[in-house]
Amino acid sequence: MNLEQRAERLQEMCSDGASVSDIMQYLDEYAEEMCVWISVEDKLPEEFITVIVPGGIAQYRGKNWYTGMEEPLFFRQIMWEVTYWMPLPNAPLATEEK
Repeated sequence: MNLEQRAERLQEMCSDGASVSDIMQYLDEYAEEMCVWISVEDKLPEEFITVIVPGGIAQYRGKNWYTGMEEPLFFRQIMWEVTYWMPLPNAPLATEEK
């Protein structure tokens, strides 16, 4: 679920009269999901989505993992076994210069 979908779900929960406790639990689950290594045995990332893997960043495509920051991006197949991955954090919010 991407950030926009999560925001929509949170808005639905509020509109439906969800309790503060339920909303807090939902937010806690989201925070936990964003900060935990995920075993490839439990779940694989969506294809072509950049994620963190031990050793760097990568994309999962088909049955293989790819890395490489030079053009074309993510063209080198990872030759080691990827056992865990983690979503990239959201970009920082833009701040006004003072």
